[in-house]
Amino acid sequence: GELIKTFNKEPFKFKWETSDSGRYSLYAEVINDLGEKKESLPIEVTVYSPEEEEIKETLVNKINRVISEIEYRKTNGYPKICLKTEDPIIIDGTTENWEDFDSFSAFKATFKPEALTSSTDLSGRFYSAWNNENLYLIMDVTDDVLTTLGKDEDIQKGDGLLFSIDTNLYGDINTRILDADDYQLFISPGNFSNINSQVKTIVPEQYELTGINIASTRKVGGYYIELKIPWIQLGIQNPQDEMVFGFNLDILDTDHLGEHELIISSSPRANSQDALTFGTLILIEHPTED
Repeated sequence: GELIKTFNKEPFKFKWETSDSGRYSLYAEVINDLGEKKESLPIEVTVYSPEEEEIKETLVNKINRVISEIEYRKTNGYPKICLKTEDPIIIDGTTENWEDFDSFSAFKATFKPEALTSSTDLSGRFYSAWNNENLYLIMDVTDDVLTTLGKDEDIQKGDGLLFSIDTNLYGDINTRILDADDYQLFISPGNFSNINSQVKTIVPEQYELTGINIASTRKVGGYYIELKIPWIQLGIQNPQDEMVFGFNLDILDTDHLGEHELIISSSPRANSQDALTFGTLILIEHPTED
């Protein structure tokens, strides 16, 4: 995340303003005299420019209606919104053309939180989109030390992402065990030299999802990684507007090979082996203009 304001004494009041359209997650962080940190739950704020306001307000109303109607695990965070795209997205590992899609950046440390020293150590923002054929994701990761493993090695022991999705959330709303409608992918950015970006199927075991397109690019202090997942590979024949999934995205930090030093997650209490800790992803199609 980006630091907006620091307070050292009362009053702890601040008026936040921005002229940039987008979806923002705002939260407060308190540090005591011992250096211990506590964070508040994030507040989700969506900002639109005046020329977008009429159609965007209609979209916001639709999103609010859907969230009020669905069943989801509220303790696992506010639902993430995945907007439909009319045009196929080119997978090139850059964030270009993603500005009109919802993003999320309020990741929480869920494994060894004491290892998180700052947002330059490990942080991220992801965007998602969908059409009738594919689910699209792009991740902007800040990681001060990049450590990856090659294809023939245990790549999930290096830096990367763990993508988890439950395609039958309502059927599994009270189920902890990952079952036949749950999928997990480890996504490695490669090392931008002799190791390419790659995807490894973790769940289901003994099965490799195919047809996934992936690309990554390096940035100062981190990387971008983008992928396209055919719905059919996730057992979805016909994705629909307002469809709801269990969902979590972990960013894994491994400064020294073989042992994860830190994991931050899109769900504030995520555990990759416990489906009850997954957050929520909702497919949303833009409302039709009258």
